[in-house]
Amino acid sequence: MTIKITDLATIPALAAGDALEIVDVSDVTDDSAGSSFKVTISQLDARYPAGPVDSVFSRTGAVVAAASDYDASQVDNDSGVAGATVAAALDTLDAGKTDDTTVNAHIADAVDAHDASAISNVPSGNLTATEVQAAIDELEANKANLEVKVQTDATTTRTLGLGDEASYIRFTNAGAITVTVPTNAATAFPIGTQVHLRQAAAGQITVSGTPTINAPDTAKTRKQHASVTLIKVATDEWDLMGDLAAA
Repeated sequence: MTIKITDLATIPALAAGDALEIVDVSDVTDDSAGSSFKVTISQLDARYPAGPVDSVFSRTGAVVAAASDYDASQVDNDSGVAGATVAAALDTLDAGKTDDTTVNAHIADAVDAHDASAISNVPSGNLTATEVQAAIDELEANKANLEVKVQTDATTTRTLGLGDEASYIRFTNAGAITVTVPTNAATAFPIGTQVHLRQAAAGQITVSGTPTINAPDTAKTRKQHASVTLIKVATDEWDLMGDLAAA
């Protein structure tokens, strides 16, 4: 049924299933005073609170919100991001991420501090967090190959062993010093291994061994404070270079 409001003070209680309808607000008058009054939503809500929702987006029962219920324009602070759904709006944001020039610049700085040719995992285009972490991990893995381990040896004989790779060995004995390069069968240094030797005192260093030692003249240091480098170039072959004595 329809109830015409003539006096808010005497609005009757509605029965279940009844509807409250204001036919013409201009016709609603206070019978006792003969003057018009305004019916406000708050007045109606206070006397007749809203009932339960029958359905949401045509779904009934225990309704759970779905991704397609709202588009991006209905989400507060969407900043005008386009997209038919919130998920689509997020995809739009992800696709429009800031260019990675700054991130690449930082990685390039880190690579320049080391050996750029040793770093293979520097991606181009937009960088993901996984790609950045992979580049950092590779830098750390190659760091050990770029650092030189400084050792001091006061003896007159030494056979190179695993652990001497990428070492800078300073010999401090005043007597003649012999450094022996082992065969690959005895000590399998990786090809490319480098060992640096320095005559830090009066004792001249002589490099010897069964493997081939390629030297321009002799395999001896020239004088005190001379430094030489051994590089493994094949299974049983090493190049010797540096401040070597003339033949």
